[in-house]
Amino acid sequence: MKSEFKFKIGQRVAEKPRINPNVCSSPQAHAIYKKNCHQRLGVVTGLLTKRNSRGQNRKYIQVKWDNRMQPSDHEQMRICAIEDLDKEIDSVFLAHG
Repeated sequence: MKSEFKFKIGQRVAEKPRINPNVCSSPQAHAIYKKNCHQRLGVVTGLLTKRNSRGQNRKYIQVKWDNRMQPSDHEQMRICAIEDLDKEIDSVFLAHG
């Protein structure tokens, strides 16, 4: 059975946060990170499947970022629903803290 895409066309999404280990040393650093976190936000405009170099099919999401003119493709695992962004930021910090 094929797995479904996590997102639907028209859904608001964010790029999952990437951690900078230098800012994850204390709760104060976490607060600064959250305050200065500038994740890309956008709208899903397309869903596609691409083959990687190993021949595996990977799910990609085409996103039109708020500050960009053209949409870009991103692997589904690098994107999260905008409602889950705070939870994703917290989980990244806790995993590296």
